[in-house]
Amino acid sequence: MNQVEIENRLLDEIHNLSVDKLEKTLEFVLSLKNRIFQDVYSQNDDDHLIQKTPGICGGSPHIRHTRIPVRSLVQYRQLNTSDSELLEIYPALKQADLKAAWKYYDLYQNEIDQEIEEENCPYCNGFWGEHIGSPLQAPKIVGVDISVNPYW
Repeated sequence: MNQVEIENRLLDEIHNLSVDKLEKTLEFVLSLKNRIFQDVYSQNDDDHLIQKTPGICGGSPHIRHTRIPVRSLVQYRQLNTSDSELLEIYPALKQADLKAAWKYYDLYQNEIDQEIEEENCPYCNGFWGEHIGSPLQAPKIVGVDISVNPYW
């Protein structure tokens, strides 16, 4: 069962709950979330491993005290880069950082996949700041007629 199927099944179940049971279920889920986050994000209460900081990595989740986004590590992993190779590429990282990144990706796969898709968009490549749909729409956005550029 993939993530979308799980989400749809959960939504169906939630819609069938009474208000009282829904409140109790949400309390339980939130307590689980807090336990999961405590395990994923910290070695202790003061040392968060994954952070989202405005102005760093565009606010994307990244390894604490670095500018290494989780999405970059996930992209390396998708290319079959091993953890030991990643630790060589990023000597500032520890195995615990990678473990936290993989857990974060497991929890927020849609968010990270969306970031990767936007970063790899052939029409904006992260440069335009938003998906423009096609290169022919770029002149409307940037105010420069590039539609006649033979390289475009």
